[in-house]
Amino acid sequence: MNKNPDSFLQSWPGQRVLYIILVLAFFLLTAVVYTDHPLPGGQSPLRLSPAAQQGQEIWRKHNCQTCHQIYGFGGFLGPDLTNVVSRLPASRFGELLKDGSGRMPAFGFNDEQVSALVAYLTDLDRSGQGTPIANKRPPSDLGTLVQDYASQHGDVPEQVLAGSSLFLQYQCRTCHQAFKKGLLESPDLTLAFSKNGRQEIEKVLKNGRKMMPPFGLEGQPARDMIAFLEWIDAHRDDLIGAAKETEGLVWRKIPWFTYDQTGE
Repeated sequence: MNKNPDSFLQSWPGQRVLYIILVLAFFLLTAVVYTDHPLPGGQSPLRLSPAAQQGQEIWRKHNCQTCHQIYGFGGFLGPDLTNVVSRLPASRFGELLKDGSGRMPAFGFNDEQVSALVAYLTDLDRSGQGTPIANKRPPSDLGTLVQDYASQHGDVPEQVLAGSSLFLQYQCRTCHQAFKKGLLESPDLTLAFSKNGRQEIEKVLKNGRKMMPPFGLEGQPARDMIAFLEWIDAHRDDLIGAAKETEGLVWRKIPWFTYDQTGE
């Protein structure tokens, strides 16, 4: 095989043209990436508030995009944060930004810096959808999946339905997703009962564990939630089938190449 680069480019004229196009595309992409800097006078195409502009400066100073994505662009050690404000309880931001979690280091930000970063993430959340919009609802909503299953089959115990209502009330889907790890490496709750057992789950519901806050669930609410977790563990295959029916993308709703930057 002839490995001479000149012979390669001369073997077919179209290859030379394709090579030149690829090189130009590389330099064009490089120019776009490295001209992403604050505009003169602190302006921003996202129309950031003054507090959010401070948060953006902190974001860039600490190279947060090395690990996290905005609109799908950035590193992949952490999740896309474009719409994290809609997914994560407000009480968790200070804890994460000060103390870190898992692979995320502890930056030790003070309250003012935390407020600025939250303001920046809030404005980002309002600017548009960072990931494609799922058809109907995301399959991670175990509470709704169980309630839909009950409406179709009618054989779900009342205590399990009460637990599914608690799952929705406490917004557990914010961190936990069905059939895979969720936000901040939160475990799949469809396997929680068989992996942990009743006594360990009782402790977690009351006192929390790691990044999960203490919900203080005891008595009947705790028994309802445990019954819910035991039921979804036993009916996991049925719920996987129900979840697949809700998957898919509404392609016409995907904001191709553009995002709403009006903040409305």
